[in-house]
Amino acid sequence: MKRTFLTMATAVALAAFTSTSQATLYTDTTGDLNNGVPSGDNLSGFTHLDITSVEVTNDCSQLIFTINVAGNPVTTDWGKYCIGFDSTAGGDTAGNGWGRPIALTQGMDYWVGTWVDGGMGAENRKWNGATWDLQSATYAANPDNLSISKTTSNVTIKVSFVGLGKLPGDSIDFDVYATAGGGTDSAIDSLANPNIAVTAWAGPYATNLFRTYTITSVPGCDTTNLVKFTVNMEIPIWEYDNAIGDGFNTNTDQLFVRGTFNGFTNNPAYQLIQVGTSTVFTNTVEVVGPLGAVPEYKLYGFSFPGYENPVLSCGNNRSFVITNQNITIPAFYWSDRKLSDPTNVVNLNVDMSLVRNFGKFDPSTNGVALPGSFNGWNTGSLPLTAGSPPDTNIYSASISYRHYPTNGCAFGFYKFYISNLVDPNRDNGWEQPITTGGGNRSFGFPSTSQTLSYYYNDEKPTFKITSVQKLDADSAAVTFESFPKRGGLPGYPTGGVYMVESSPLVTGGVWTSNGTVVSTTSSSTFTNTGLTGTNQLFYKVSLIGL
Repeated sequence: MKRTFLTMATAVALAAFTSTSQATLYTDTTGDLNNGVPSGDNLSGFTHLDITSVEVTNDCSQLIFTINVAGNPVTTDWGKYCIGFDSTAGGDTAGNGWGRPIALTQGMDYWVGTWVDGGMGAENRKWNGATWDLQSATYAANPDNLSISKTTSNVTIKVSFVGLGKLPGDSIDFDVYATAGGGTDSAIDSLANPNIAVTAWAGPYATNLFRTYTITSVPGCDTTNLVKFTVNMEIPIWEYDNAIGDGFNTNTDQLFVRGTFNGFTNNPAYQLIQVGTSTVFTNTVEVVGPLGAVPEYKLYGFSFPGYENPVLSCGNNRSFVITNQNITIPAFYWSDRKLSDPTNVVNLNVDMSLVRNFGKFDPSTNGVALPGSFNGWNTGSLPLTAGSPPDTNIYSASISYRHYPTNGCAFGFYKFYISNLVDPNRDNGWEQPITTGGGNRSFGFPSTSQTLSYYYNDEKPTFKITSVQKLDADSAAVTFESFPKRGGLPGYPTGGVYMVESSPLVTGGVWTSNGTVVSTTSSSTFTNTGLTGTNQLFYKVSLIGL
């Protein structure tokens, strides 16, 4: 294997966040503080705790809450202004991050508490399922970029929406509380409650009242983000070393990450580099985009083996969410395959009895093959073998896949094929399976060994009458299961030809042909007329042609 050195981009371009989304205004009743009548504490004079409205907006990274109050939080600065967030399922239903008698009963996940006296400050505390952890603070580590400011009529709080577990396009439930300086003081006012919140300083406040804000994408928020990719190439290297398919030669081939961020091209800046002589390749590259963006990508081996085929995502592109400017993608395997994955065996059987009975298959001149994605759709590379008596109409083949996970998506795509059949009405041997609308069949690997059995074209020899309905004294409608038009293809207008017969007796009677039906759908109806004077008839339907 070749030896190369790990390279890494080291510069980050920073963008100034100036744009904001259109603000959403949430109003509250003015003067909704308890006045002590007929009971309780007189709180009505503390107008700096009386929330009149809250304006919420966001920029590229932060939620911005402007809390408007009836009083002046500058001259009277002992108020505490707090926000309780319900960001995800669960949460604290009985308390908050400061231990105040305030609860959001649907479950509070984050508590942003602020104070506007002294040097002012803010905290963001997160519920861990049992207790509240300090996540960010203006006086300590501040990953959420908390800030607090005030004017003579309002208080403004800023907090990272990523720090609350949200991204552009997400919605978040919240309530804003105005409280006081005592450790047991409650919500003297609540934005979501238009009425008096509490009648005493320490009166408990617990409701499921909340407001909802949806974070919007703001133009001009692109940043240059450093994203580290790490992949284990052990499977394509093993394939090359063992001359299996188009493997990866570490001496001549190159590995790139292609994505929406580089036009899915082999850009040298996005080449992944081998770590020593290991099978691991890695690099840190630049991806430009805003928070919340979801770039897509795949690995590409140049000149071989081309694009990977991630079997855990059905061959679709991989993706990640830009959550910050330094991202490490969890290490993964090329195509989601590793050497420790098992060998998977797929046994495929097809019953040819119906097509044989109607002259569409003759084992003396025709064979059955299995062209598919695993053999380049070659109609001659995988012939099926007829079974031993009495199963001579059942043809079988087995396919083995080495080193594939058993929890992947559909991997093999295929159809059964009758060789040496010249019949345009039967697509010259290619089946058009009824269950797939004429599309390809497929299999995945739910287990290391599986057996899949079908009828050719899904044309089962058994079907049934689903209803017989008397329409009037002279006619009746017979509805039965039938073959639909083959794959919906133009030029193949019919599925099957059926004869409808009737008899006054189920056994011992004479069956009379009433007519034929050429089917185009999975359910067909024949209307029998001329029944006046007939007491009772039994019906049977027979397939007479394909």
